[in-house]
Amino acid sequence: MALSISISLYVVFLLIDFLLNSNAMQNYERNALPLITNRRYAGYIAMLNSIFLFFYLLNINDESKKHNIYYCSLLYIVNFSFLTWLGGRGAVFSFLISIILIMLAFIYLKNIALKSIIFLFILSVLSSIVSIPFSIFEWNGMHRFLIGFEDSASLDKFSSGRLSMWADTLVLILQQPFLGYGADAYRFLGPTGHYQPHNFVLQILLEFGLLGLLFLGAFFSSIVKKSIGKLIVNKDQNSILALILIISLFVHGLLDGTIYHAQPVMLLAILCAYAFVYNKAKF
Repeated sequence: MALSISISLYVVFLLIDFLLNSNAMQNYERNALPLITNRRYAGYIAMLNSIFLFFYLLNINDESKKHNIYYCSLLYIVNFSFLTWLGGRGAVFSFLISIILIMLAFIYLKNIALKSIIFLFILSVLSSIVSIPFSIFEWNGMHRFLIGFEDSASLDKFSSGRLSMWADTLVLILQQPFLGYGADAYRFLGPTGHYQPHNFVLQILLEFGLLGLLFLGAFFSSIVKKSIGKLIVNKDQNSILALILIISLFVHGLLDGTIYHAQPVMLLAILCAYAFVYNKAKF
């Protein structure tokens, strides 16, 4: 919850900064826009917050939580509208996958109400509408999700060059598939000038080969297995929430450099540590 509040305060800061310095922001002057170095960095945080708040509000039938409904609804509107405003298609796609998993988990737990789904749908639509007046850049807002849908646009253009990047990475992987080229290999071998190939599976294969992918896959598979076991046996919600947040970062990492950057990797490590230790102690 603290992270959701932090992002909400950050959004307020951005709004005040824009009102006081709108010309500099719109002209892309250095340091005018706090997100100017990489606007997508905040996307995974807003995504995780939105998923957490969606989970919390869907479970608001719990009497002990009902007094927080207005407070958490406001936080959800701010965080989800910020997520929409940022225009990161990978983050929004990961959010959608995550809420599907959440609803499936709640259906299994028989702890889902139609009125809660309708309420969250209304909040999500409202959040998207709230972001529209502030979407003044060509890179942000809901209209960005339509970029690449033109009749003449190629699939590679729609993917912002991801397909070409992945194809080039796959060629490098096939040349040295078992042990890879070492950490940060794409930065030196990739032809695009990026630090990573915007897909964490290809990144691991390139850097550590099949051996590294199998090792990491075994670790995360154990977390998934134990978390699902906790849900089936003990109807445990905390474990499944941690798992869904982990999956959301992985889904985001299939389309972006999420698992490359230190901040999301730190959050991923915390979530994995929680899920692993919690499941080991309780299972």
